[in-house]
Amino acid sequence: MEQLTLEQRMDCARRSWQAEQDRREIEMLTLTYPGLDREEGYAVQELRNQLVEQAGHRVVGYKLGSTSLRKRQQMGTTASSYGRLYEYMAIPPGQPLELDRFIHPKVEPEITFVLGRDLCGPNVTAAQVMAAAECVVCSLEVIDSRYVNFKFTGGDVVSDNISGGAYVLSGQKYDPKELDLELLGVRLAVNGVDQGYAACCEVLGHPARALAEFANIFFRRTGQPIRAGQFVMTGGITQSITLSRGDHVSARFAHMGEVTLDVI
Repeated sequence: MEQLTLEQRMDCARRSWQAEQDRREIEMLTLTYPGLDREEGYAVQELRNQLVEQAGHRVVGYKLGSTSLRKRQQMGTTASSYGRLYEYMAIPPGQPLELDRFIHPKVEPEITFVLGRDLCGPNVTAAQVMAAAECVVCSLEVIDSRYVNFKFTGGDVVSDNISGGAYVLSGQKYDPKELDLELLGVRLAVNGVDQGYAACCEVLGHPARALAEFANIFFRRTGQPIRAGQFVMTGGITQSITLSRGDHVSARFAHMGEVTLDVI
């Protein structure tokens, strides 16, 4: 297929960003631009990021998708995807999520790394991730696709900042070298009813491996490192759960405590 023109890529970027601001669904971009594959999607995401920054926002971290084998099989890919996290997406611990801010939000628990040193590809290893990490925290990510019925192709979702919506980071910080992140278990519950159990090995065998892979892909695509002080959410450990008004979400991580979210 032919590559999209700069004007077409910018049209895609504007549609996605405007839909997020307006909190409304749009049709898949690939219905207009069939050539929008995953690589084109990253070109769109770069332009989308420019629009978000021009609106006065700033990147504070990154989010990973398709970091579990099951998710990769479902999406038909052999590599993780990534998107940007901005300061306006943050939900401080104890602050509720306002459902009306979103279209059709879902939540999933994740391990998040906060970097104390830059990670610069193209050959970052999981061991280097562990050494560069200032700490890890337990977290909840709220994903919110802008597409009708949460349906999309790989190119669509990458263009749409891989459904970035909001995030909650626990205030409790841990040294990753003192945790067995491979076997650390997670329990996700909504209104006291268990919704999922998993171990962090769901994330490419170890969350640090997912971050290493991302750092290398990001460097090859942009020539940039992941900066000290930024954080990376390494991908959903359990399945995502649709949120409804009145929900109380809790994710309990073994040896790391609990992170919660109330929906109003």
